[in-house]
Amino acid sequence: MVLPASAVLAHLLDVLTTAAALRSGASESGLIASAIIDRLGVAGFGMTKLALVSGAVLALYRREDGNERDYLIFVVAILGLVAGVRNVWFL
Repeated sequence: MVLPASAVLAHLLDVLTTAAALRSGASESGLIASAIIDRLGVAGFGMTKLALVSGAVLALYRREDGNERDYLIFVVAILGLVAGVRNVWFL
């Protein structure tokens, strides 16, 4: 269960750094994320993203087995980590 939790935490890092970057004057470049932030605010964006990532990780964890499951969850974690680290550069 460490790998699924790390995937969700990596995306939490992205949400937190996105919020900090927006607060410091940066703008969201992603079309979907920008639309969600405009309609629901940063908190709504965070809840939406974490709900979607948690659901995806849970679905992968239940339906896949072994190495393929771990690889796909690892990819989800890396995508969140890369986005979070990229946001740090804009702070």
